[in-house]
Amino acid sequence: MDNITCIEIISDLLSKGNLSDTEIEALCKARYETMCKYSPIQEYKCSVGIEFSPQSECKTISVDTCLQAEITDLIRNHKIWTVGSCCGHGIKQPYIQVTDISVPRMFDLGYEQLPLDEYGNGKNCFKPKTILPNYPEKSDS
Repeated sequence: MDNITCIEIISDLLSKGNLSDTEIEALCKARYETMCKYSPIQEYKCSVGIEFSPQSECKTISVDTCLQAEITDLIRNHKIWTVGSCCGHGIKQPYIQVTDISVPRMFDLGYEQLPLDEYGNGKNCFKPKTILPNYPEKSDS
């Protein structure tokens, strides 16, 4: 079994619910240790292609494996048009970025919008609901 298949199985288990906090934490750690830990941001070593992106002429879009189920659900079942996404790889804030027209629907689905970063980047970015590894928070000092 390859790493992508393992990650898909883990993501499927997490999406089914009925797991204890300890089980969720263990599965998230296993997913991170299997893929994202060894995939620096923008090297796309832990990404997979998912079908159908209504905002693009592409037949597939690249998504970090751990966000695959959530992004697929948003596109197929909620008609959300994603612009980009990143799981954060345990070092940065994870996000799902959507088009302007999809912002109200993200709020309707209970997503939390992320603030713009110190450079003004991050328009229409939301915190994923997928359970992901914690990243170090910036201190205010």
